[in-house]
Amino acid sequence: MLVPAQKILSRALKGRYAVGAFNTSNLEITQGILEAAKKLCSPVILSTSLKAIRYAGGPDVFVAMVRELLKKYRVPVSLHLDHATDLLLVKAAITAGYTSVMIDGSHLPFRKNVALTKAVVRFAKKRNVSVEGEIGVIGGSEDYIRSKKILLTTPQDARAFVRATGVHSLACAVGTAHGRARGQREYVDLHLVRAIARAVRIPLVLHGASEGISQDEIRKAIGLGVSKVNIDTDIRLAFTEALRVTLKDKSVYDPRTVLSSAREAVMETVVEKITLFGSVRKA
Repeated sequence: MLVPAQKILSRALKGRYAVGAFNTSNLEITQGILEAAKKLCSPVILSTSLKAIRYAGGPDVFVAMVRELLKKYRVPVSLHLDHATDLLLVKAAITAGYTSVMIDGSHLPFRKNVALTKAVVRFAKKRNVSVEGEIGVIGGSEDYIRSKKILLTTPQDARAFVRATGVHSLACAVGTAHGRARGQREYVDLHLVRAIARAVRIPLVLHGASEGISQDEIRKAIGLGVSKVNIDTDIRLAFTEALRVTLKDKSVYDPRTVLSSAREAVMETVVEKITLFGSVRKA
């Protein structure tokens, strides 16, 4: 069933586990994610970027697909819009049926970020939709999100931002970066996670948690208050590598055969992540 992300994340925060927010861009990836959730009886967040929405033809396409699939996969699911930067896209997603949105005003000055986020919270509240905000700058590159710098979130800014906006969850910059590992050391500043969690008392979101971050760091961050962990790059890598392996056999030409192997690879990756995050049997 489709539920607001806050319903899933508030339980995760209390239980000291995290829920995976897994990016999808097509039917097979979505099926792989949901199959893993069903297998482990875990809640999940299906996350879509602006690029994925454009690829699919609009937010209503994802809503229709997920609603239909959930007749089979009966686990708590939130359909999430990731890294939206304008109010029009947020309103379109919510109107279509999304149950969670992230408004990313981190590129704006603090006051403008607050104003934009507050506007989203007001619109979403009337429709029982959860809102994630961001303070600080998470580096790296993924889809249309690009930043060469990382500006770590301060507990003081996090507290002020949450109080001013009323967001349900907070993405913060604690050392990770979007996209593939670039050779330099990526990390989770656990002392900073602890300080931010104490300052805001709401679920924290860890972006850039695919390549380059150790499982031990992720586990410790979850124990300190991270309740949502975003995974995109690892899913893309699993999907495309499975395609490459399958297509080495020149006799294979049925798209269903090719894509089934990729779907299976996604499921296996998501099973590993759900197990790491501690959300097994939390549905």
